[in-house]
Amino acid sequence: MTLADIHRLIEKFEDRSLPKEEWTHEAHLLTALMYVCKYGRDKALCLIRPRIITYNHSLGGINDENGGYHETLTVFWIDTIHDYCQRKNLGPDVNEQQIAEFLSDPVASKTYPFEFYSEQQLMSVEARSRYISHKI
Repeated sequence: MTLADIHRLIEKFEDRSLPKEEWTHEAHLLTALMYVCKYGRDKALCLIRPRIITYNHSLGGINDENGGYHETLTVFWIDTIHDYCQRKNLGPDVNEQQIAEFLSDPVASKTYPFEFYSEQQLMSVEARSRYISHKI
């Protein structure tokens, strides 16, 4: 995926025109990566939370205890990506090669959170509604 493709993806996410089927795990990660690289961890988290919620609503989704926005996973991924960016010295000038390397890294795996949380814990109402810290 080119940087132009990624910027279009993020633009469509932000203006809520991204089709649901394009809001994949990779799209989530690319959006979070670009936010962290551009804004840093704290601002990226502050910006992405309401945008995910608004995007879900635009699709007719409901953000409740059973679906939609998930606080623990959002914080987990922002923190994971922030740590990765720190280790790799990634910033606002992140390039396509660095993005490809990130997507192929084990930390980008859809199953990575399960190295820190049980499925039962992650799928709980508590984890969806508020951040549950994980052991390192």
